[in-house]
Amino acid sequence: MNIYESVNCRDASRRGEKKPFAVSMLAAALALLLFLASCASSCPFFQVRDPQSPKKRVFDYVLENESDLTKHIREKSFMELENTGIIEEINAHDDYIEFSCGGSGFGPNTSYWGFYYALSENAETAVRAFFGNAELTESGSGLEVREESGDNYSYTESITGRFYYYFSSY
Repeated sequence: MNIYESVNCRDASRRGEKKPFAVSMLAAALALLLFLASCASSCPFFQVRDPQSPKKRVFDYVLENESDLTKHIREKSFMELENTGIIEEINAHDDYIEFSCGGSGFGPNTSYWGFYYALSENAETAVRAFFGNAELTESGSGLEVREESGDNYSYTESITGRFYYYFSSY
């Protein structure tokens, strides 16, 4: 038997011979690789979670578009910004306007990020409006809220003027 005959599975099957072990292992490895590749974009286990990456994108967007964002907010035409570039959804509240910019994960391993615009000039009022009565602690350049008996976490940081970045992980 020559090399060609040892890896030619179709002929080996017809002759009643077993498939070579190397070919079976190669097929199994290829199937596993295809499975992992299909999961990489949808399974949170395979996703790389880097809160700095969304933070940089949000900061860059707000700093580059501050005057346009402020103009739309003053004219109450900010809904036009939805689904353009980085902004996925906009929600207007009594004390702030939330601009959702993304999320990832599934179930108990979910993160969301974006920015909000404070309708009040008072920074503390803006943060309290966004986080409610949760206990805020200083963290880096911003403030954070951590759940005492769980893994929920939220962080906010001033970007410029009345714009604030937020990141929440549940």
